[in-house]
Amino acid sequence: MSSVFTLAVWQLRRTKWLLCIVGLGVLAAVVFVCVAPIYAKIAATAGLRSELKASLDNSNITVTAQTNRPFLDRIQAAGNIIGGDARSLLSHYQDNQQARFSVSTDPLPMLVGQPGSNQFKITGNNLTINGADLESGSQHVQLISGRLPQVVVKAHNDVDQTIEVVLTPEAMQSLHVQLGAVLHVEVDITRNYMLLKEVSLPLKVVGTIKSPENTPYWRGTLFNPAQVDKNGSDSRINYYALTANETLISTLSQLIPLSDKPGTSQNIDSSTLTTPASPLHISWFYALNPDAIQSDQLNSLLTTLNVFQGTGGTDNMLSQQYGISNIQTTVPVNNLSHYQDQIAIAQLPSTGLMLVIFLLLLYFVSLMTDLLVERQAAALAILRSRGASRGQVFGSLLLQGGGLALLALILGPLLALPMSRLLGHWLLPAQDYPAIDLILRDPWLLLLSVSGYALVTVLVVVIVLVFAINHMTALDVLAIRRESSRTTRRPFWLRMNLDVMAIVLMVVGYLISTYLTNTNVLDAKLRLVLLSPLVLARTVCTILAAILVFLRFFPSMLHLGSWLATRRSRGASSMVALAQLARSPRQSVRMTMLLSLATAFSMFSLIFYASQVQRANDVALHTVGADFKATLASNATLATLPQTLASYQHLAGVRGVTIGTHTSMQLGEQQGDVNVLAVDADTYAQAVAWPADNSSQSLSALMRQLSAQRADAINKKEIPAIVDQSFEQKYPLKVGDKFTLSDPNDIDTPFYFRVIAQVQQIPTQTTPIGVLVDAKSYGSIYNIKLNKNGGGPFQLSTIWLRTSDNIEDLQAIRSVLQSQTADMSDRRQMVDSLHKEPLYLQVMGILALGPLVALLLILIGNLVASWLSARDRLTNFALLRALGASPRNIASTLTWEQSIIYATAIILGVLFGALLSWMVVPALLFTSAPGQQLTSDEFFFAQNIPPIQIIIPTLLGIGLALLVAICILALGMMVRIVSSPSMAMTLRLNED
Repeated sequence: MSSVFTLAVWQLRRTKWLLCIVGLGVLAAVVFVCVAPIYAKIAATAGLRSELKASLDNSNITVTAQTNRPFLDRIQAAGNIIGGDARSLLSHYQDNQQARFSVSTDPLPMLVGQPGSNQFKITGNNLTINGADLESGSQHVQLISGRLPQVVVKAHNDVDQTIEVVLTPEAMQSLHVQLGAVLHVEVDITRNYMLLKEVSLPLKVVGTIKSPENTPYWRGTLFNPAQVDKNGSDSRINYYALTANETLISTLSQLIPLSDKPGTSQNIDSSTLTTPASPLHISWFYALNPDAIQSDQLNSLLTTLNVFQGTGGTDNMLSQQYGISNIQTTVPVNNLSHYQDQIAIAQLPSTGLMLVIFLLLLYFVSLMTDLLVERQAAALAILRSRGASRGQVFGSLLLQGGGLALLALILGPLLALPMSRLLGHWLLPAQDYPAIDLILRDPWLLLLSVSGYALVTVLVVVIVLVFAINHMTALDVLAIRRESSRTTRRPFWLRMNLDVMAIVLMVVGYLISTYLTNTNVLDAKLRLVLLSPLVLARTVCTILAAILVFLRFFPSMLHLGSWLATRRSRGASSMVALAQLARSPRQSVRMTMLLSLATAFSMFSLIFYASQVQRANDVALHTVGADFKATLASNATLATLPQTLASYQHLAGVRGVTIGTHTSMQLGEQQGDVNVLAVDADTYAQAVAWPADNSSQSLSALMRQLSAQRADAINKKEIPAIVDQSFEQKYPLKVGDKFTLSDPNDIDTPFYFRVIAQVQQIPTQTTPIGVLVDAKSYGSIYNIKLNKNGGGPFQLSTIWLRTSDNIEDLQAIRSVLQSQTADMSDRRQMVDSLHKEPLYLQVMGILALGPLVALLLILIGNLVASWLSARDRLTNFALLRALGASPRNIASTLTWEQSIIYATAIILGVLFGALLSWMVVPALLFTSAPGQQLTSDEFFFAQNIPPIQIIIPTLLGIGLALLVAICILALGMMVRIVSSPSMAMTLRLNED
């Protein structure tokens, strides 16, 4: 063992720099395979955190119930059971500060009477009493004047039925009351569904509070008065008061005999019970803690939520023992399931990029490992000829490589933690930084989770090293010199015909992916989930097959070039260069493949990045359809259309306004859903964004056709329609063909359409199969067909605005739309949101980290391989000079050799990069959906709607120029190396 160690140390002095480069490559591979999943987890957790905070519905958990026999101890006991389930199931995910219990009444009739009189009459207005836990909820209430109600638990025989309440100033002003005033509401007591008595409950106003708007604790509860029917003639008002839970429940329990208390008797016949006419509503509120949930906990969280939802809804004991009924548990399963689908889709491009980069790093490591072993092959063969055993030689090389692998295994995961933090801070917005701390707060557990990736990487490197050492240690001095002068051993892949196998796999993958793409055997989700990995595998097989086929014929091409150079006497330099490459092509093939893969991956990375950035712009433009899209607060009709447009046209910065509406119709007897977009053809082209390649005709020309055929359409009751490509593919129609659609609300009244044009896509459609029509044509026929049967007139619900880029004008337009419309979408803000969306940045982070490391190492490897090649051939070039070649002839020969290698590598790299981008980019581009309420199907369709564009960036030319400059630098370095030593120094001693 000591001899093995001594030999390893002795060889280390000769190969320490090359060994450092190999170690750097192994370390980079280990760091990358550890950083990639950690950063992906950080980005997914940041996205989940943003999703939970985007809406209260995404994080709130509510258990609601009713009781018509409200007794405080019974309700509290039921709450302990439900709370126990929440604590046991949701303890890891729950925000305890948001947990609360509340009760409320139905709207109770308000009474008015003469001072000092017990006679009251109903005013027509109603008041809802909301109870809260004021001990914990007081910090969430902004007291304006007076005090909060005292918590009073009244005895059942207590004659005082006064309830202290607080109101908002708006309610106080509307009721014309001051602090200390007493209001009265009526509570009806029934038995056997018959009125038993009417009880007047006094409510004493002890304070005023500010209505808690947008406060998560109150779950959207407001205390301002509201009119019963805002759009009708009903002028009655609903008022809201706040009191203590205990006070409200114990006061209402006084109205019920103790004999009817839940749990005191097995007789639960409702006809024998004395109860209030309207039940008391009970709510237990819980909330998820976005700052404590990691993305890998999402599956268990969804399972837990489903279990909790089932537990509360099926517990009959709560009804029998505690008088609790109509138990309903609301959990945010749907929204979180949709986000889980988004994470799954985002993993496809991330995993694909990780795999490609990992394979590239492994290729670099294997190449440098071969160079390391070959660098020592001659000296080790001499040692073997002088008595060293094969085991000693094998052990010394394995000790060097194994030591590097072990060092990388230890340092790689440790370096991955700060690298992940730096990458997260570099790419993620500041509001997502807490997700970084959440993931990295337990570093040892995190290191354990990624240790498997590091171990697999190191094992692969060791296996490559073992094969390389085993081959080299089997050669003696004579065999090594014979192989160095002329390669005779066929490589493993050629002996096994791996290129033929790769071609077969490529063809099989292509046939399967074509079948899945052109058939409807899979839904949108499965097609997307299966197709992306299949396309990536098919592409890898295609690139591998192309490389191996090239390598199979490359020696023959070199021999042909050498023969042509000899026959045509193109000069000694070119002839010697081609002859040298043809005699021993191993090194030239290595450098060619290394450079071609570097070029291909550089092209792919730049094209993928540019296409992903453009994808965000395309999605925002398609989703909004213009600069702004807004849903009108009150729908317009064809009669009010001009006034609606005029109300927005005068705004500063507005360049165009149009109006329309979306509807879903059914196609004939096939019951297929069709998205119909009806727009004002007179103004649509001036306001919306229309991709240049979306149609053979311009949008203005299409709209002029719709407008010109309007009168004829109304007379014939045949609506001109523009259909999208998906509609034409599913229901083969050509221009001039007719089809029938039915309104889902009146399927017996068909609408007739005639195709006048076909386009690729219709903006704002979230699912395929769409139709674009003129709103005035469609609306007029709609009014004729449906409005005559008592239906309402045709409604226009959406406006689109095209605006200038002036910041002040944009702020004013946003303010107007937010105040005057029900919902507003801003294209510019959506683009910004898409670029900052964590799942989008997850893909961009992998793309930013991997290529930078891989390309840097490959370029270093190219320079090192060039330097070693020149050093190893100094004797050959010295012999050429001894035979009469001048230094200029040597430089020319070397220039020919390297120019052939570099030109071939760059040409192959460009071809492979174009092929890789064309095949993989459309399958791996990720479309996120922040702020968009999309169903699962709509999200899966959104991955390909609008059609994906492959963008060729201008930076690509700069990258190729930089690569050429590096090749020239490597060539200059080689020329300098072979020109510097004298013939006497080079030929002075034999290597033996």
